[in-house]
Amino acid sequence: FGRNNASMFPPYNGSRFDLAIWEGQCLNGLAHGHWVVTLQPGPNAEISQGSFVQGKRQGYWDARDETDVREANFVNGRLHGELLIHRDNRTMRRQFVDGQWVDR
Repeated sequence: FGRNNASMFPPYNGSRFDLAIWEGQCLNGLAHGHWVVTLQPGPNAEISQGSFVQGKRQGYWDARDETDVREANFVNGRLHGELLIHRDNRTMRRQFVDGQWVDR
């Protein structure tokens, strides 16, 4: 096991996702187990957490920032099932199958 294996992630290129703190375990060089990801650390941070299995998101994940909370399920690294977005005292729902939004 390694902690926050930086070799998994490319160098900073100015995108929002490069301003992130990735905290979790690696197995054989891949994210594995529970992870917490903080995007844009500071007062406007978005914090998401969930599990990886062999480098792919798996199971329940949630993400929170100052405006909303998102809940989703992943199967083999792809959104699968209902994505819930809670914002302004209401809940929006989106249905995904194998990473594709199906209820448009």
